[in-house]
Amino acid sequence: MNAAFPIAFLFTGGCALAASMFAMQDQPIVHVAKGSSLRLSGHVPGPSLRVSGRQLVDPCGEPIVIRGVEDNVHSDVAEIAKSGANAIRFVYAMKPAELEARIKSAVEHKMLVSFISPNGYRDTGWWNRPEIKAILVKYQQWLLPHAYGEGAYSKNNARWLRETKKVITDLRGFGYKFPIEILADQWGQSLSTLLDHGAELVAFDPEHNILLGNQMYSEYHPDEATMGRIVASGLPIMVGTCTFRNPEKPSEGWYGAPLDQYQKVWRSTYDNRIGSFYWNWTTGGDALTTNGKCGNWTTPGKFICGSGPYSMPKVSKKTHWMVSGSCKENGTWTSSDPSVALVDDQGWVTGRSIGRTTISHDGETTVVDVY
Repeated sequence: MNAAFPIAFLFTGGCALAASMFAMQDQPIVHVAKGSSLRLSGHVPGPSLRVSGRQLVDPCGEPIVIRGVEDNVHSDVAEIAKSGANAIRFVYAMKPAELEARIKSAVEHKMLVSFISPNGYRDTGWWNRPEIKAILVKYQQWLLPHAYGEGAYSKNNARWLRETKKVITDLRGFGYKFPIEILADQWGQSLSTLLDHGAELVAFDPEHNILLGNQMYSEYHPDEATMGRIVASGLPIMVGTCTFRNPEKPSEGWYGAPLDQYQKVWRSTYDNRIGSFYWNWTTGGDALTTNGKCGNWTTPGKFICGSGPYSMPKVSKKTHWMVSGSCKENGTWTSSDPSVALVDDQGWVTGRSIGRTTISHDGETTVVDVY
């Protein structure tokens, strides 16, 4: 069987499909029962999400722009899914059974999953526990772990590089292939650290599968020049969205940022194909909801999830793989004899008659024998 032309079998209409393959004249042959259907697939999903340039791509290689929600109080995953979010980030410690249950729920709702370690970024031992590894390997195609969150210290590039490289070395040593989320120092705010040293960190990772993160409410703001620098860097930088309302000055956000800054971040990240998680679903002045229920929106919630021009129902997209579990095929499938087998543009082959036909796709061929 030509390795570049793998075959996946799916049954339709209750018909039994008998299939065997062997080589004849260097062409694979598939025997198909008349009236049965199968799908020839030239593209098999990879084991994990990947970073390509500055974009996150799914296991089939299709780009994803994250429009996600952070949850810090064990909210109902199904309610968050109703918002249209294509990703969720859990920022609280969970025991193994609860971790698996919440990842499973998110995956069932077709959302990518980010989450933290209960030990924080200085102790990576949790990632190597057998019961944890079993869960993460099981769902690895959907995961982008938040392994190095906001560097909770003043800006210190040397410390940031030392600690982040240790996290990468340890997690790769444990065998993980998925993207590793790494936020900036200065409590996640130092975009300059990412711009100055992000390429070094991406190159350091043997998988070159790093997602960098910035919280844009202090050092830089989402003006056109700043967003242009992020794009021009070519680095995979995500930018968090939040109001960070200042309780001492209710008309202002922290660091004097205007209260509509979250709208500018959410809008500009989308326009520039930069991923973003909104903080948070249901607690404090930043909450999207008043009680954790989809539709019971706060003022930020109306913009992020409700009727705003950049609300998640309008801009949050899920890839073909996220929805179907399979890769969207490109190219054209053709049959040398349509009277023997009918082939559609997604590679579905239906046994139509008795006989043999050659199926071609992007230069690869196989032979279908309908009996």
